[in-house]
Amino acid sequence: MIALACKEIVMGKHSNLGPIDPQFGGVPAHAIKEEFERAIKDVQVAPQTAPIWQVILSKYGPSQISESLKVIAWADQ
Repeated sequence: MIALACKEIVMGKHSNLGPIDPQFGGVPAHAIKEEFERAIKDVQVAPQTAPIWQVILSKYGPSQISESLKVIAWADQ
């Protein structure tokens, strides 16, 4: 993460860069996105599951899904 803020990265012969895994409070952005997508599919198939998903998804703030989508797109770039 520190390297992402740098102007230049100096690496040795055997160095490598790992993947970027954007997270919010230790929760991967990809997991948040997948949970919302699963909730949408489940509620479309079985609307009676909406109250269950409401409780599960309430742990995220109102802008959490949009922020997750943004950081995933930035990491892909």
